[in-house]
Amino acid sequence: MLKKIGSFFEEHIEKIILIIVGILCVLLFFWRVLLSPNTVEITNNEGKTEEISPSVIDERILQSAKLLSQTKASTVADFNSYEPKLNDFLAVLESPIRDIDPRLMIPNPEIAAPKKVARGKYNVPDSIGQVTAIEAEHIRAAAYLPTEPVTEQKSYDRVGHEPNDIDFVTIEGKFDIAGLYNQFHITFVDQVEEQYADPCLAKPIFASVNLQRRELTSDGTWSDWQNVPRSRIEQYKSLFENIQEGMSLPPGGLEVQKLQFDNKLVQIDLLQPQVYQIASAREEWFPPSLHGDYMTAINKEISRERREERVAERQERTRDTTDRRGTRATGGRGGGGQYDGGAGADTGGRVPRGRGAGGGRRGGTARGGDTGFYDGRATGRGGTRGRGRDNANMEMDRLMMDGLTATQTSPINDIYREFYKIRLNWNSDLSKMREPLVFWALDDTVEPEKTYQYKVRLGVFNPVTEEEKDDVVIWSEFSPPTETINIPARLYFYAKDIQEAAKTVTITVCKYVLGYWRVEDFRGIGPGEAIGGIKEYEPEEPEEQSFIAGGEGRLGVAGIPIPQQPKEEAEIINFDTRAVMIDVVATNDWIASDDRNLSIKPYYDMLYSYGDTDIKHMPVRLSNLPERMMMEIYRVNRLSTDKPEPFKTFGSSRTTQRGMGTDGMRGGEYDDMMMYQEMMMMDGRR
Repeated sequence: MLKKIGSFFEEHIEKIILIIVGILCVLLFFWRVLLSPNTVEITNNEGKTEEISPSVIDERILQSAKLLSQTKASTVADFNSYEPKLNDFLAVLESPIRDIDPRLMIPNPEIAAPKKVARGKYNVPDSIGQVTAIEAEHIRAAAYLPTEPVTEQKSYDRVGHEPNDIDFVTIEGKFDIAGLYNQFHITFVDQVEEQYADPCLAKPIFASVNLQRRELTSDGTWSDWQNVPRSRIEQYKSLFENIQEGMSLPPGGLEVQKLQFDNKLVQIDLLQPQVYQIASAREEWFPPSLHGDYMTAINKEISRERREERVAERQERTRDTTDRRGTRATGGRGGGGQYDGGAGADTGGRVPRGRGAGGGRRGGTARGGDTGFYDGRATGRGGTRGRGRDNANMEMDRLMMDGLTATQTSPINDIYREFYKIRLNWNSDLSKMREPLVFWALDDTVEPEKTYQYKVRLGVFNPVTEEEKDDVVIWSEFSPPTETINIPARLYFYAKDIQEAAKTVTITVCKYVLGYWRVEDFRGIGPGEAIGGIKEYEPEEPEEQSFIAGGEGRLGVAGIPIPQQPKEEAEIINFDTRAVMIDVVATNDWIASDDRNLSIKPYYDMLYSYGDTDIKHMPVRLSNLPERMMMEIYRVNRLSTDKPEPFKTFGSSRTTQRGMGTDGMRGGEYDDMMMYQEMMMMDGRR
């Protein structure tokens, strides 16, 4: 029996399911549609609230409709028909003063917003001229770099900064500013009807200095031109970068931008932006047209100082020989001499030449001019420099007494004088300039071992543009591309020598650190070992010093303490190259010994890698290197002999100070007088 029932269900299961689904659908239809559970709350005529279903609502509406159909239709009151007012309006026009009906109301038209002056009324130029005399120059030095962002609220001199190495390129150009003002005056005043002439529109407001560069790629082709961002030390960087071709205007629109840019300080920072404060003692920023002359003058001064040092050293050696002979002749007693800080000596000891009460190393005090006086009391090597500068100080004093300017004795001051002529300051009036405007831009995003070219153009605001258009700025023509600017590497290394038996090499690493090249040899570098490393340099021990009492010429007079030099910290330099030496292999090369014969040149090749699969090679010994690299290594080795000098203090540079006058507002003759006095003082201390 159960089997029959089971087989029945198996045979008719689909039909059973269909029947069940049909029954459920019918139930849902009656429950959800005909007998809808949905109800609404309404308030009846008696003020009571009740819930009724949609069907009840339909029934009540039907009853109300039947009740209304049985009720008499109410009589609609007749209204006066409309009478035309044309005749009354014409009568008012014929007699606008007499018989005016005050009840007659004529609608006023909507007052439309005043439209902007149509651009067609002015012959707006498509270009404002051409940038000329374009120059570019790379500067590498130690400078004070900001440790926090520079903003409009916190300028470069108000943020934290620290000395560090930097590469940047200065691009300088000239622009016919008088021609621009003349062009705008003709466009917006002279060539339009009198009612449209507007002197306010005739004042050009500079909007952008658009600097672009391209990079030389590894395959020898140039990349596309790209915009160079403004320098990261500029106070108004975000404001200046908002105005570029095709860019939408920031909040506030064009009029707000014009108000922000129509400020003398903003215009000065746009055209002649502030540059980095150079910390290196022998480097100074100038625009490219003057920087070459400055470096030439500085190199001549360095050569002259070195000649003076050599002459002074020869004189000192001669004096030493004479003193020793005199000591032997007089039995070992010396008098209070005029030289070497006024120190005499006995047979037991001697004040070191060039050192005296001033103290210090490498002539730091003498270069400041504080203790380097007429008898060579300067410190260390600076003693000779101090004596060389004494004559200059005496000559400077004489010139000051005679009322002469420092520019008559120093070529460097002539360069400063030329710079002050082209630098904009608070008293500058662009509308009255007749000489071409000199402007510059900085690129502080350059990278070592890359080559660039630059071009630049200027832009002024279009006074009559519509904000939704792209011609917000009227541009000049782009300048021709500059000469190529090569940014040299900051790190070099080469295999100086080989130890053939051990198959190890001596590798010389040259690194640019805080304005100076440092060179260090790493010996015994074998396969698998890193090239370079960290070196720690202990400070030089100061030589013994003493005070001198009376003229007895003896050391260590009773009761007079010997001054102690402040202890200097060890200097740590990281010479890590990130390269690993792999192997050294012997190889041969064919070279031309004469016009017809070739000879074999054997040498060793060092294989190395930067941690990837690319294996590089380099000939061992400097003479086997390619000529270009060999010349660069020679240059670096020559520069590495320069002794580091103390950094200049932040704000001491005369070219990076803003030309606003000594009190922020004054300028002119007062500033010139202060400038010349400062130059004379610095010339005497240099």
